[in-house]
Amino acid sequence: MVLKRLGYWLLLPLLLVALLFYSLTIKGSVQPRKISSQDVRESHQLLKSSWQRLVADDQTQVLALDEKHLDALLNVATQSLRPITFHGSLTDFGLVIHGARSLPAPFSGRIFYFSCVLAEQPAGFAIESCKLGKLPLSGRLMMQLMRFSLWAFIQAPEDKLIYELFQSGRVEQQTLSFHKQQAMRIRPELAAVVSGGINLGVGTVQGRGAPLPLEPYFEVLTELAKAHPEQRQLAFYLQQMLREAMRRGGDSFEREASTALWALAISAADRRFLRFSNGTVSAEQVPELPPLLLSGRRDLALHFLYSAVIKMVGNQQLAIQIGALKELSDAGSGGSGFSFVDMAANKAGIWMVQQLGNIDRQQVFTLDVDDFEAAFMPIWHDLPEGLSERQLNQALGGPDGPGAQALLTRIEERLAALSLYRADTKPVAQLTNSDIERLPPPKLTLIADLHLHSRFSDGSRDIDWLAQQGRQFGCDVIALTDHTDLSNKRFNEQAYLDAIRSARQKYAPLRVLSGLEWNIPPLGGREHVSVLLPQLTENAELLKIFRQRFDNERNLSGEDALQAMAWLEQNFPGVLLFYNHPSRKDFSAKENLWDVKLWRQQQQLLVGFEGGPGHQRAGASYNWLYRTVHGWDPAVAVVGGQWDRLLQQGERFWGASSNSDYHTEKLDYRPCQFSRTHLLVSDNSEQSIFQALRHGRFYGSQGNFVRELDFRLQLPDAQMLYSGDEASVAARQAYQVSIDLNLHERDFSGHPAWLDKLELILITPDAIKAVPLYPERSGQRYQVSWQGQLDGDFVVVRVRGAMQTAEGQWHYFYTNPIRLLRSR
Repeated sequence: MVLKRLGYWLLLPLLLVALLFYSLTIKGSVQPRKISSQDVRESHQLLKSSWQRLVADDQTQVLALDEKHLDALLNVATQSLRPITFHGSLTDFGLVIHGARSLPAPFSGRIFYFSCVLAEQPAGFAIESCKLGKLPLSGRLMMQLMRFSLWAFIQAPEDKLIYELFQSGRVEQQTLSFHKQQAMRIRPELAAVVSGGINLGVGTVQGRGAPLPLEPYFEVLTELAKAHPEQRQLAFYLQQMLREAMRRGGDSFEREASTALWALAISAADRRFLRFSNGTVSAEQVPELPPLLLSGRRDLALHFLYSAVIKMVGNQQLAIQIGALKELSDAGSGGSGFSFVDMAANKAGIWMVQQLGNIDRQQVFTLDVDDFEAAFMPIWHDLPEGLSERQLNQALGGPDGPGAQALLTRIEERLAALSLYRADTKPVAQLTNSDIERLPPPKLTLIADLHLHSRFSDGSRDIDWLAQQGRQFGCDVIALTDHTDLSNKRFNEQAYLDAIRSARQKYAPLRVLSGLEWNIPPLGGREHVSVLLPQLTENAELLKIFRQRFDNERNLSGEDALQAMAWLEQNFPGVLLFYNHPSRKDFSAKENLWDVKLWRQQQQLLVGFEGGPGHQRAGASYNWLYRTVHGWDPAVAVVGGQWDRLLQQGERFWGASSNSDYHTEKLDYRPCQFSRTHLLVSDNSEQSIFQALRHGRFYGSQGNFVRELDFRLQLPDAQMLYSGDEASVAARQAYQVSIDLNLHERDFSGHPAWLDKLELILITPDAIKAVPLYPERSGQRYQVSWQGQLDGDFVVVRVRGAMQTAEGQWHYFYTNPIRLLRSR
């Protein structure tokens, strides 16, 4: 009997919960709304003009709302307050507003639902009645709730004035209008907050509390700006502020970090944020900072800081949706276009505020500025931006379409992987005991230029001339890599291949390879990859298909790079890819790492960087954030840069190629005149050439001062390794690196050639360093040996050297690496 009664008592709460659930929900489905850029602009203008009328001294109409304006406001509300969907209608009898939210399985088919009817009453405009699900709510109760909410959040006397304004509502000719009954005096601090909120897109006001201690952080910012007048990276200032918060915060670091972020946002983004921070300082006390950049862009820094502030005010959903509404507004006519890049910056700012307590303090103190930026800002260079509203709708299904949601999910995944908020994210080398095919020792060296453009794209010369010049300046191999994107109307697949075949016959034994320079998706033509095609696979029809499917930089919904590489591997067996001028248009040092690891995820067609980019006569045309280092891309030239990190993480990836990228005489030297890729091969067959490129058996030079280079690693068992080779050896294995370098008497311009610098780059699991070498010289021959020992799981060695002319110009050469792995 006791158990039976206990069962009844346990069942009763479940029945009450079920009854409440079915009372608050109804059967049905949510009718979606579709927002446009015009909705965003109309809503913003309506709110702004209404507020200006409200605070004006004269007695006037404050707001006139017709069906069109109502529809725009409900679209914006739906976008901002997801997952609730709002609908409404305006008639001569009043206003009906209702909202609904779908329920997940197992309750699909039911929705949370509420509705209210607003109409003129004898005592004035009022809420006549409401329903929450099936439960009726009296209009009198809802009006009392409104009065209490105004009193709680706005306080006297403005709460009474706004309540009276609401009661002044009249409906005439399907237009709802509100009029002031008297001149309304709004407290200056409230007026500042609301007007600032409308302009910033913020409708939330932080509650009263203790003033934030901003002054100490303003002092730090002032000193930083004085000490580093040329520094414009947001990451630098953010890192310094977090360090200061750690020094001041102790166990309350999260609170101090939040205050530091407020101070930085006020100083670097918008002084109006003082209105939200409860700070006691005046705008005159805010330090002057230069316009700060995030990933090289001012707009991204502002997006990051604005969203962080809105999140700190207390509303993450609002912060996200304000960003989305801003982008949608930009997608309209005359705007800058919808940008998922801006959305990534918005979300990064919100994510930092959410994760302040999880920041890895060691990274804050040990990372350099570029790495610190990569630790809190997700990779974004492959995200679309500048989309018109039409493109957004057609290609991605609109702001809520499947394509847009997939991109937002991609951003969320990248945020979750950011290293700043995780202490266990140091990349681990993926090492295997070497079972890679070992090429036989090289027998001869072929001189190559693997990046040339003809009149079939944007080059100034025909293929015959390029072949003739290549042979004249010492090339044994050239590769035609014309642009083949669909916007190139000069390109004809069959004529292109015919011209290459003609040059092969006319200039034999010169090897003329066919290829193309590919606008790799989805980067809109910003990044280029050379595609080298084996002669046996040349096919004009397949080349045409590739162009149509994968080389259309304007196709936002096109197939991605991995799909394209799978297609290439299937249709052009033996094809090879090189990442051209990798840092030329980068905004972040992390981009190249990301690209290489992504593009080598499934296929290993991408084998290396073009470490020595072309256009050397014009300074390599690096005019964005990064510059070449003595003619070489910083991904390769910087010790510890992206190439070294890839090698440290176990990638067999090459960077020692150097090409002319010939277009015109103004931009470029002629094939092999200045830039050369030296191929170490068994013979001059195309098969040997492709094997050398695939396995890293080559080195690159500029200035044409290197005649021949023999770089090898010898083990005690007489085993000999060359560029690109690797071997498994016992722990603490001794090895010897040997370098035998022969120089020309003079460089490409007639300057006497000599060696000024020679370095061995050593890459181990814990360090990357350059070791200077001091060779013995005999005429134009330089020789040196260096002894080493395998102390960890692996060691990677590569070599670079340089000469400096009497005029101060540097010419460098770089080799590909040799790797030793500890046997398992």
